[in-house]
Amino acid sequence: MVARTAKRKLIFEAYDEQAKNIFNVFTDLDKNETIAGEIFYNNQLKVFSVYTPSKTDRVINCYILDVLNKSIKKVELFKTSVEKQQSLFSGQNKRQTNFAISGNEKFLAVATDNIKKTFKLLFSTCF
Repeated sequence: MVARTAKRKLIFEAYDEQAKNIFNVFTDLDKNETIAGEIFYNNQLKVFSVYTPSKTDRVINCYILDVLNKSIKKVELFKTSVEKQQSLFSGQNKRQTNFAISGNEKFLAVATDNIKKTFKLLFSTCF
């Protein structure tokens, strides 16, 4: 299973053991939307994105590909504000943001560091 971006599209590709393409599915991304991370669990690939509608607003979305049905759905997880056009997660050049599923499979964990600001990550689950 592979997820990649190309010209404002999010493309999901699946391959078999011989590296033959099984299927491709894609959806459009907004102009100011970037991919932040992904998780594959329970026959679903979840890709997280950050949409920037304005200089201070940020929206976290989750694109969910159901591998069995080959269907995509988009879930808005939360909205927040930042100061002076800052990124929501720390600069990806020096630091990383990681996504994981909690041990009881009910929560999404986001691990990131940010030495300049703090914010609350409160959002509903997309599981």
